[in-house]
Amino acid sequence: MGVLDQKVAEIATKLNTLLEKAKTTDQFPYQANLNANSKIRVYTDGISEFIMVSQLLPSVEETDNKVLDYTIEWVKGTYTFKITVRKYIFNGVLHTNTIYAERTLGASDLVYNRFDSFLIDANEQIIVWPGDAVEFPYPKEFDLDTYVLINFFRVDANTTEPAGLNEILVFNEGTGAPGEWTMDYSSGTLNTTKFSSGAKCIKLVNKQSVAATAAVNFEGRFIKDVLIDVFCETAGNNRLRFSFWIANTMRVGDITVSHGQFNFNSFLIGQWQTIVIPGSAFSTSWGNSQYNYLWMNNDRSGSTVYLDNVRIQQTDIEQVSGTNHTHAQLSVLEQITQALLNAWNSASSWVTTNGANVLAHIANKQNSLATDGAGAKYPTVDAVNAGLATKLDASAYNQHFKGKYLTAAAMRAAHPTASVGDSAQVNEVGATTVVNYSWDDELGDWVQTGSVSGGAANTDELPEGTSNLYFTVTRFLANLTYANVIAALGFTPSTAPNNAQK
Repeated sequence: MGVLDQKVAEIATKLNTLLEKAKTTDQFPYQANLNANSKIRVYTDGISEFIMVSQLLPSVEETDNKVLDYTIEWVKGTYTFKITVRKYIFNGVLHTNTIYAERTLGASDLVYNRFDSFLIDANEQIIVWPGDAVEFPYPKEFDLDTYVLINFFRVDANTTEPAGLNEILVFNEGTGAPGEWTMDYSSGTLNTTKFSSGAKCIKLVNKQSVAATAAVNFEGRFIKDVLIDVFCETAGNNRLRFSFWIANTMRVGDITVSHGQFNFNSFLIGQWQTIVIPGSAFSTSWGNSQYNYLWMNNDRSGSTVYLDNVRIQQTDIEQVSGTNHTHAQLSVLEQITQALLNAWNSASSWVTTNGANVLAHIANKQNSLATDGAGAKYPTVDAVNAGLATKLDASAYNQHFKGKYLTAAAMRAAHPTASVGDSAQVNEVGATTVVNYSWDDELGDWVQTGSVSGGAANTDELPEGTSNLYFTVTRFLANLTYANVIAALGFTPSTAPNNAQK
């Protein structure tokens, strides 16, 4: 890398300084709001070069608060995490200053799971946003204008470290002690002058390499992250390569790490840094491939690097394979999706008792506690189920009505056959009555069984019956006779009326 490239890299994180050096050109006129496809000319020490702004700025669409480059390292055996954020957007401003924090989550609940969040606040501090431990947990809401979300993390009930997570120690002191792999210093050396922990590290000069061999085989599809502490003696001319093999005969995963990838800063000299490589970066399709051999190489001549504290973090859940990303991927944490939330919140998937579903366990407990010394206090589950079994199913009485139709033909077309007890209605357009039909199993057809009208508007529209007759003036006068009156009175007057009086 030449002098110009080094200068450009040194000012890449200071956008204002870079824009002050920008000059307009006929081909790429200067704009106040540069987008990801713009180019600017940078003048340094009298030499000019076009630089793509996309190296320095996010696209114009990325204005929401979000983290663009970060890593999260799990501290084995705890709920403690080392979080590094290198690039994020807050209120439309791109921040490229590195933020680091070590955060420990609160103790887990004894009964319920919860989701905690890692956030960046307005003071550029990394904070923990605790969730609520409830039966069906979801990430707790926060103000999207005040905080930047790094990611969520699930805290399982009654645990002291993430469930299903394991750390494989490849190299710490290089002594072959229990837990460490056997080292083969084919060209690199074991060094005692620089180390990130303990008292020893690996030294690789020019294109030297070392290899580590495990006593057992591991499955690549369960690799969450590979974490390696790196120390560079010179700036810029640094590149690393790592490969997984099985029995040193077949390579199953390979990755080259350059500046800006996986949290690696090749210009950071005289200081230890941790690179975090997701397992999916080594292979786009692990399948059932196993590994027991890790090859580590300084991939550039003219440089000296030191490696220490090499470890592999694995889960018991197969990781989704993907392409090699240029920014550091999520360490330990799982991306939250609705499918995952539904799975975690399913009683049958996360709460079991001796291999049996917790609901069945509760039912058994209720049956055993149905009575006390004073007798039955409440019905048992079995008693309730027995009582429900005697109830008539709704389908037994709701299934017989076949609906209402505009014509009898439409009814017969919809139900050419039926069963005893089935009924239907026909209400033709403009008709004032609804005709009822019932299925006649003997005839094998629908037969009319009556009709329902809208009712008479008054007594003039209601026909008279044969027994209960209407009361009229004519009928009253016709029945107002002497004989009928005497009969109604029940006695005969002492003075009989004459014919005129009658």
